[in-house]
Amino acid sequence: EAEVPPPPPKMARTRRDGQALDQDLFNSRVGHDFAPGAAMETLGQLRTGWPKQPQDYPKGFAVAFPPGFCWNECDCMDDQRPQRPWETRKAWLEDAQKAQAAVSA
Repeated sequence: EAEVPPPPPKMARTRRDGQALDQDLFNSRVGHDFAPGAAMETLGQLRTGWPKQPQDYPKGFAVAFPPGFCWNECDCMDDQRPQRPWETRKAWLEDAQKAQAAVSA
């Protein structure tokens, strides 16, 4: 006998605040309840909760060195912002002799 598929999940018709769902761009029968304010609050928690001292890491884990620990205003873990110039250079990987050989070649 053929297996009967389960019924589709119930879909909300309104957002949590009672307003109509935001319409999906690709599937007009689907809507979304997106609250950008909540996303910004969560991002703030990510920044403040990022480990900044050795004791902030779980047992068996440590900071990557380099680059080292974050500082209080650090936002390096925020993927929603462009990288700063100092973040794209990795001086500890540079080998002066290899760089000179490449320039001479």
